[in-house]
Amino acid sequence: MMSSGVSSMAVNGHPLPSKDSGAKNSLGKEAFLMLLVTQLQNQDPLKPMEDKEFTAQLAQFSTLEEMKNISQSVDGLVASQTSSSKTTAVGFIGKEVTALGGSVTVSGGAAGQLQYELEKDASTVNIQVSDASGKVVRVIDKSDVSSGINSLAWDGRDSQGNILPDGGYAYEVKATDSTGTAVLTKTVMRGVVSSVKYELGEPYLMIGSVKVALRNVMEVR
Repeated sequence: MMSSGVSSMAVNGHPLPSKDSGAKNSLGKEAFLMLLVTQLQNQDPLKPMEDKEFTAQLAQFSTLEEMKNISQSVDGLVASQTSSSKTTAVGFIGKEVTALGGSVTVSGGAAGQLQYELEKDASTVNIQVSDASGKVVRVIDKSDVSSGINSLAWDGRDSQGNILPDGGYAYEVKATDSTGTAVLTKTVMRGVVSSVKYELGEPYLMIGSVKVALRNVMEVR
């Protein structure tokens, strides 16, 4: 049985967490132990704690300790993976990579390659290039394109033949086979990694002005 002294704001002179504390009504390990020991010291000799109640409280303490250990292990694992990712990213500098992503850069009137992968041969391929606002600035159609990774040289001009401003552009690809059925496509990009940029702790490979997440890398040369 728990005495009135245990339900107060202190146990043996030590304050317990209040309802307004940052612990959000959960007891820490030390407070839990103090509460349990005081409970035993102040129980009624004629009505000692039942075995089930005592066992349940010990189980709660064991669970609390285990959760704390798991939390510490997860924090350590996350820190280790973050450090490993940063080290791995630096190793890509100077290497040519192929990665998922439909981005291309226009610089000084010159544009990068528009690259994409087809699951199978396609009768028609439609490529739409958009600016940063999402406006389609160029549409390119191709016919009879083989499966695998394909590259298309883009002159960096819009549909009216005007040279587009420097910057990054996005493109998407749609394709159909001889029966008019859609062909699975993936936009890819290939280039030499010049540097590594970190945003919110995550490393990105820089290919020109285009950033590529490590998870999107398909091939390294």
